[in-house]
This record gives sequence, C-alpha cells and structure tokens, in this order.
Amino acid sequence: MSDEKQNYQKLHHDALVADLHCDTVIPMRRGYDIAQRHDCHHIDLPRLQEGGIDIQVFAACCNLVELETSSRDHVIESLDLLRSELGKYPDQIEICLTTADILKARAANKIAGILAIEGGLALDSDSADVEYFYNKGVRLITISHETPTGWCANWKEQDTGVLGLTDLGREIIAEMNRLGMIIDLSHSSDNTVAEVLKIADRPVIASHSGARSLCGHRRNLTDEQIKAIAASGGMIGVTFVNNFISEKYNNAYNEFWNTISAEQLKSLMRLYSSPLPDDEYQQALQKDFGFIIDGERKLENLRVAVKDVVDHIDHMVSLVGPDYVGIGSDFDGMSSTPIGLEDCSKLANITKELAARNYSEIDIKKILGGNILRVFAGVCG
Repeated sequence: MSDEKQNYQKLHHDALVADLHCDTVIPMRRGYDIAQRHDCHHIDLPRLQEGGIDIQVFAACCNLVELETSSRDHVIESLDLLRSELGKYPDQIEICLTTADILKARAANKIAGILAIEGGLALDSDSADVEYFYNKGVRLITISHETPTGWCANWKEQDTGVLGLTDLGREIIAEMNRLGMIIDLSHSSDNTVAEVLKIADRPVIASHSGARSLCGHRRNLTDEQIKAIAASGGMIGVTFVNNFISEKYNNAYNEFWNTISAEQLKSLMRLYSSPLPDDEYQQALQKDFGFIIDGERKLENLRVAVKDVVDHIDHMVSLVGPDYVGIGSDFDGMSSTPIGLEDCSKLANITKELAARNYSEIDIKKILGGNILRVFAGVCG
C-alpha cells in the first residue's frame, strides 16, 4: 500500500464520517435486508462499515404518487420499519436522539442512525404532528419534497407565485425550533428558504443539495442561500446526484426525461413505491420500464466523478469556509451514481480528493462529519 493511500485511509478511519441523507427505507419496504452485503442499491450495514460511516441519516420519504394510506401513515410505517429492522442489529447500529448518543455509539464502534422525514406531507394538517414525530425519534425534517405540501413551497413552485410558508408552515417551523428538530431546506423553493431563515432561531441545513452557480438546476442553492444557511450556524450536505452536480449531465437528463409522458412517470413512481418484493420489483421494472433504463444508460458517458462532487464542496468552502459544508449523498434515491462513489463503501474517495486538494486534516474532519455533529448539538442537544 502506498504512503498516500495509507495516509488518506487512516485520516478517513480516524475522522467521524456522516452522510446526511439516504432513501434506503424505500427498498427496505420491499424486503431489502440491510444487514446483508448486496451488489444492488447503495447502502447496507457491511458497506456502511467498510465506508467508515459513523452517522447515517435515514429519511422516511412521502410517496410521490397517490397512496392507499395517507402520507402520514406511510411515513409512520417507514419509521417503524427502520426502528424494527435496525433494532435487530444492536451491536452494529443504534438509533440516536442526542449528541451524547452519537458519541456513545461511536465509542462502541457502532453506526449512529438518525431518523428523518423527507417531505412535509407527513404533517400537512396539524403542527402538533411535529411533537408526535419528535417522540417517535425523528430529529430532522426535510420540509419540502417533490409533491407540494400546501404549507411550504418546493423548488418546482419557484415561479408559481406560491408563498414560501403559510400560517401553518410558520407554526410548524416554530414547533421544530421549540422541540429541537433540524430544519432541512433541500427541495425548498427560494421563497421558502428565505422565509425559514428569517424565523428560525436555531441552525438550519440543506441536507443534500449542490451549488446552483456550478449546475443551474433549480433544486440547487444560490451563493446567497449558501451564505445565509452558514450564517444561521447550519450547513450544506453536498449531494452525489449526477444532474445536480453537472450542467452537461442535467441538460441531457432533462432532454431524455422530457420524452417520458406524465402517465408513464406516474406509473413508474407507483411501481417504485410499491410493496413488491425486491426481486419482483426489479423484474417488473425491466419488463415495463426497460426503455427508461436503456435511455438512462445512454447518459453513462456523462456521469460525474468524485472530483466533480468535490468541486461543489470547494465552491461552498470558498464562500463560507470549511465549517459549514458536509456530505449528503442521496444514496438509494438516485438511479445513477458518480464514478468512484458507486455506493457507501466508497466514501473514502471524498477524503482522498480533499487531501489531494491540500485541505488540512482539521478541515477534512469538519467536512466529513464534524460540522453535522456541531449542528446536531446546537439543535437537538
């Protein structure tokens, strides 16, 4: 082993490493066994350990299509599933509620699992739901997602004239502040970002976003938003999603997906959210939507690499310094990963690239996980 490889691997091993967002509960709802090492999907316990990940945020996502159950009930089922499945392996992973829990888990060589919700549909009728989910162990809510909530606008509503927050939205933000839940602005509209930052009295994050000045996708953050989130004491987790990282990939991606009809997309998302066993799901996906898989495969030559992801980290650090930037992969929420970041076992490649760019050991450790530990302590205690 070369000295260079040994040095960055030791640094990665010694650092507290955190990933602020994954959607692994979606395949878990189809029977995916997180305790076994797989060649499919992006996260399981063996690969988390191999990747040196100490903190993994698991998001319970609201479906993007009509549900037989309510969005709230769907999220409750996902949270209960995460508790049940992760609870089977207490020697490997522990759901953590406080900073002390995280540090205790790490000292015992366990992964700290953080429960999160992605999408405010789960609490679209009553701010009292915030306390309900807090008591279920949720410590982070991504308030917007792809489907409008009615109380906070998402990025797709940027130009519709929709206000950022309604009165209910402001009540929900106040409750999250009171209880000590992390407010996550990824997927939010510009208006929502601005309004939340005005009224939040604790640090605010964007768990899985990129820099809009490097890739113009409206899901990404402007330089001003990056600075404002940092000014709140919060941080941004840089995502690995190809079309949020590369302008060229995003243009080609949009050109292809514009050929997919709304009905086809709806059917695809219905299948994606279905309770089919994972092998049956994969078969149905290939049978009914093989043309989409083939179309995305043609974009493979435009896939981004580790260096492109770190370009976004670099840009944010140039704006606000190394104290406000981290990693938010969106593993298991994307169909194609960057080269060198094919799954969570490859996270040391981020460390390798940061070291190659002459980041100090102290700053690398902040970006890998120190910053979210600071935010978690400042919000959740």
